Amino acid sequence: MTPGDLENFLLQKYKGFEVNYNPDFRQSIAENWPGSINCETIVNEIGVKFQYNFEESIAELLKDISR
Repeated sequence: MTPGDLENFLLQKYKGFEVNYNPDFRQSIAENWPGSINCETIVNEIGVKFQYNFEESIAELLKDISR
């Protein structure tokens, strides 16, 4: 998942949604992060179960934001 993927999802789901990118001093930190994260190990080793999928996560995050 990239910021662009999230932006595209939100633009499709919420008409009139706007995204503004304002990189700051943390951008250099983010540029060193891995391109993806694999959760398979934690799921297999300790049995983590995710409560929400991607779309449900976004809906939960935005549920209290007025339109």
